Amino acid sequence: MHLALRQTPPRRSGRLVFVAVVLGFGAAWPARAQHLEGGTILFDSTVSEASDDPGWVVVPFQHAYLQPPVVVMGPVSHSGVPQQPGEPSLSGRIRFVTTEGFEAAVQQPLSGGYAVDVKADYIAMPQGAFLLADGTKLEAGLHTTAVVRSGHPAGLRDVGDLVFFRHAYGVEPAVFHTVQTANSSEWITTIVFGDSRTQPPGAVFFQAALEGAEAVPSHPQFGGPVAESIGWIAIEQIQGTIVDDTGAQRAIDVGNTWTRYVRSHDNGCYKLPDIGTLSGFTTPPWAVASKISARGAEGGWLRRCYPNNNPTSDVTEAGFYVHTEEDQIQDVERAGVQEHASWLALAPGASISLTAYGASPNVNLRASGPDPLWPMDVLSYTISVVNVGILPLPDVANIPELVD
Repeated sequence: MHLALRQTPPRRSGRLVFVAVVLGFGAAWPARAQHLEGGTILFDSTVSEASDDPGWVVVPFQHAYLQPPVVVMGPVSHSGVPQQPGEPSLSGRIRFVTTEGFEAAVQQPLSGGYAVDVKADYIAMPQGAFLLADGTKLEAGLHTTAVVRSGHPAGLRDVGDLVFFRHAYGVEPAVFHTVQTANSSEWITTIVFGDSRTQPPGAVFFQAALEGAEAVPSHPQFGGPVAESIGWIAIEQIQGTIVDDTGAQRAIDVGNTWTRYVRSHDNGCYKLPDIGTLSGFTTPPWAVASKISARGAEGGWLRRCYPNNNPTSDVTEAGFYVHTEEDQIQDVERAGVQEHASWLALAPGASISLTAYGASPNVNLRASGPDPLWPMDVLSYTISVVNVGILPLPDVANIPELVD
């Protein structure tokens, strides 16, 4: 494998951008069957709320997808230790997802564009339910909504749309989310939670909403509501190795914090995983994490950080560090309560093939009766339905009686 810097012209701009992408062996960017891939995006500026801002970065996929996939990104890093205490609030955003790539940006709530030096990791996979080679369940979807959960004085704090998983999970999966469109260029981010905003997602469903924090009560602030698509990926909790498409063993660690744990920017910096360390990594992994509760009504999102303002890396072989970021629109403080978080650490490398987990009920009809069978003999039928996949079994009470 090698690290390539691919020079690509962004849309609607003459500025050239460089995107760090980890490639596998073989020809560059061929089409490939359903797969998961990831990478690191470098940002040298934020974007303003102008739709033609040149700060959007074009990110090519390693391999083309059959349909536009779901992409989740972040948390966004800080520019460095000296900048961390006072650096403005930044969140990540995705738009223009195609089968061959997407555009990404970092944005400060209600602010213009300016120079930064930050990065964020991402993963991408097709919509639908899938399995890794070892049987690990994962799935991805898009949820389009104009519902905004907000801590703004004019906002609604306890709103969200129900989203049901396709897989049947025995334990709550880790859920990751990013706003996937820019139908309105005004700043917005996303939030997911469980039965209530104070709880993380369960094993059956979660609630999702656009997140306005204290910055905005609606999207956009003025005029009619504009819906955006929330891209989400759910992965069964796992710690071990997986084999990628080059045959290489890749360390992976996916989980949820044991309890509410991550606090805000002014409170410190918190290691993921929250119990123990990452295992099996020989280099810093791709680090993706999401906030999965909204115990603090003011709202927020995750941001990578340097522990104790120490000039060590924010991502290491043993873990990576985050805190909850908040906007500074209503007030400048960024302190808050403990929140739940999900994390994914994946050793950088080539794409990873996925097996579709489809619903395919098998129906068998078996007849029994006298042998040989003569006219007017009674023949009995036994019908069995084996549900392979994710469709519900039929409602037996409402199946019409078979008469022969």
